[in-house]
Amino acid sequence: MKLLNKYKKIIISLIFIVVLITIYPTIFQTVYSTGRDFGRSLINSIFN
Repeated sequence: MKLLNKYKKIIISLIFIVVLITIYPTIFQTVYSTGRDFGRSLINSIFN
């Protein structure tokens, strides 16, 4: 039990990283596909 308490932060961090690795690509795809259009319209509005 002491061992678990000692490495609790490390275990939580590892689980968080694994969850991020599995979820992040889909989030990135949706953000990138909408963000690309948003960025393009933003740049066009600045330069026009």
